[in-house]
Amino acid sequence: MIDPRVLPFAYLNGDIIPIEQAKIPALDRGFLFGDAIYEVVPVYAGVLFRAQSHVERLMRGLEKIQIRDERTAHDWHEVFEQIAKTNGDIDQYIYLQVTRGVSHYRNHATPTDIKPLVFAMSQRLMPRSNHIAKHGIEAVLLQDTRWARCDIKTTSLLANVLLRQSALDQECSEALLHRDGWVTEGAASTVLLVTNDTLIVPPNNHEVLPGTTSRLIVELADAIGLPYETRKFSVEEMLSAEEVLLAAATKEVLPVCTIDDKSVGNGKPGPWWKKLDAAYQAYKAKVIAS
Repeated sequence: MIDPRVLPFAYLNGDIIPIEQAKIPALDRGFLFGDAIYEVVPVYAGVLFRAQSHVERLMRGLEKIQIRDERTAHDWHEVFEQIAKTNGDIDQYIYLQVTRGVSHYRNHATPTDIKPLVFAMSQRLMPRSNHIAKHGIEAVLLQDTRWARCDIKTTSLLANVLLRQSALDQECSEALLHRDGWVTEGAASTVLLVTNDTLIVPPNNHEVLPGTTSRLIVELADAIGLPYETRKFSVEEMLSAEEVLLAAATKEVLPVCTIDDKSVGNGKPGPWWKKLDAAYQAYKAKVIAS
């Protein structure tokens, strides 16, 4: 039985069909190898949110792993629009993945004579709990055990799954990852700091997925007078920061108030998070109304 949070219609290679009828061939390379790129776009009241940034990242990912597809940015935007409208004018998030296609047989070498397979579905976007606004979230520090090309948004997410589950097993919401003493990102989010009343944003490199939501937060920070720097930061700097924030398309911006059972700042959502969140909600309302 499909969970009611999953919306009824999916997109599969150009067709809108009931989600129960969406079938992926067993020889699809996304199924066999995780040979695929994915993207997630939030939708508020039926309106795509920051879709251009997501489409740009999707197309960069396809280029990086050499999946050749003739769709333009406009074409991809239309796919997202189609699945959003079909599932209704509600808050949802669209998951779309593009696999290299269906192989003739299982072989690590990538064939050149197959067409990409495109699948998309929607799930309800649940409102943030009041508890988070009052108390923030709890996180744990974990060694980053993911592969060396985290800048590619691939469907091969087993390491992320295990890291996130480790956090949940410790009754925490997110795992904050580090390599050689440097913070990379969350298991399913971008990590940002506020220190000395300055927003610290991680640089884009092979260890970090370029964040579409963190990009928006930088824009909002500039609008509300919060200076920002783009640079790496250490675990020690994070643990002594005034505020630690998480950014993700389906989470927006969240305050981290506890890391490994130790308080961040005074252990409560900080003033800059409150200002950024208010600016985020105002921006979102403007997008919906436009």
